[in-house]
Amino acid sequence: MWAATGENFWGTLLEQGAAQVDAATEQAGVATEGAQATAADRVQTGQDRTATGLDRVATGQDRAATGEDRVATGQDRTATGLDRQATAADRAAVQSKFNHTGGLQRLPQQAVVQPIILGANGGTLLGMRLSDGKAILNLASESVEIAPENVGVLRAIDRAVAIPGRGLHNYVGVDARKPIIAGKNGGVLAWLDTSVDPPTLSGAFTLTGVQYQALFPNDLRGRVSDYAEIVEQSVETLRFIRPVNDGNNFQHCAPGARVGYITTAQYMQLDVHWNNLVTRLDTYNTICAILVDGVLHSTFSSGFAPGTPGDQSYTFDFGSVGLRKVEIVWCYAAGMELRQTRFSANAALAIADARPTKILNVHGDSTTHGMTASSIVTTWSFGLAADLGRQLLNTANGSNTAVASQGALVAQAILDTGIADAKALYSIGINDCITNRVPTAAFKTAVEGYLAGFRGLCPTVPMVFCGAFYCPAHETAHTYPLQDYRDVLQAIVVAAADPNLTYVDGKTLMVNSADRLVGDQTHPNDLGCSEIRTNLFAHF
Repeated sequence: MWAATGENFWGTLLEQGAAQVDAATEQAGVATEGAQATAADRVQTGQDRTATGLDRVATGQDRAATGEDRVATGQDRTATGLDRQATAADRAAVQSKFNHTGGLQRLPQQAVVQPIILGANGGTLLGMRLSDGKAILNLASESVEIAPENVGVLRAIDRAVAIPGRGLHNYVGVDARKPIIAGKNGGVLAWLDTSVDPPTLSGAFTLTGVQYQALFPNDLRGRVSDYAEIVEQSVETLRFIRPVNDGNNFQHCAPGARVGYITTAQYMQLDVHWNNLVTRLDTYNTICAILVDGVLHSTFSSGFAPGTPGDQSYTFDFGSVGLRKVEIVWCYAAGMELRQTRFSANAALAIADARPTKILNVHGDSTTHGMTASSIVTTWSFGLAADLGRQLLNTANGSNTAVASQGALVAQAILDTGIADAKALYSIGINDCITNRVPTAAFKTAVEGYLAGFRGLCPTVPMVFCGAFYCPAHETAHTYPLQDYRDVLQAIVVAAADPNLTYVDGKTLMVNSADRLVGDQTHPNDLGCSEIRTNLFAHF
């Protein structure tokens, strides 16, 4: 992958190396006598041929190939398909190393990384393992030119990850070396270290452990769904946000948001960032889920104390190679960002099949947000959306009260999804009762304002007003009984005479027993959530 002309240092070594490759590989079948190398991986099959770029293959006398990755149409034809490794008939590559005294030297056959070549007689470097040990990445290859007079690097591309349809993105690893190909007919992996002068070459890299291919958060093979809004989706990160901020920064949660892939990989790794943007620390729940073909496979969570930001990596073993849909599901009460996804190096990858083109929006307080189910997948809203065959748009916030202006914000979030088939649920009243002791008249005004704002943007979306769930700790402990707030919601529904608006009494949705609640006797546990999920289904 460099150019050399005349009797210069690099050209001489390449010619020496070429002779040794030919001697070691009988199938190479490439004449080298009388040849003058002008590009790495050049193949000589006729007279007067001149290669002017990487991956050029001559097809007749006095002809120069004019494009990269062209395949010879006469003799000397080698690999013509993506990711083919040369066989004996295709002139096998020799595992070797390059040194200044002996040219290309044969290495013992062992577990080393060989380049995967696209095209014939040199081809284009597609992949390799980085020396920082993270992954095997798809790389963009480009020639490295070394001036004959001073052996200085004229041009060297930084390693870059090639994302189909997205172009090239720089890789920012710790290794300053550049990948090159040494030898002919496929060649071998070598490294050019440009941090020293003159540049030095080193040989094939020994591989241990699982090899991975890496995807950035904006890779088109990841299907993103079940979210309100994306703040950033780039090569750096994927971060969500929701429309309502009530002072606790719960808008930085993304309950039930997903990224899905189709893959044959046995192994997957994730790099995530816990961003510490949620400031209500006593509510943290960082348990995220991995679904395989829609079924819970495993969970992962933050290893940091609530409120402490940090980066973590996780590895998942699916047990075998096989076609499957893998989905990452966001937790309900912490800010998490996806930084990189990695799959087994040789696995097939494709975008996951489309999520349903129907959506369920739920809005309200902590009992709708998810508190205090054990994880996102045991919240009643996540289960209800799955039962209804809908995406989930959870805009609820812990500690939320009735606020008129939130109606329009939530309706706009529904519209922003672009999904026309929507259903909505609004459950409110507990915090108005137990924290603010809001008079029922003021509560009524706020809820009517919410409904008006919502209907102004979504006039016909079917909607359920849901009264507070069973809450023995607060039913009659405050200025106004909790039942009064349920009654206000029901009265608003009756007065609205809206055919797309119904009322559900939250106390009827689960057995009114302490064993359906967590220790605070306010929030439903997993059993309570399961009953709410089942009983709400009938109202949609």
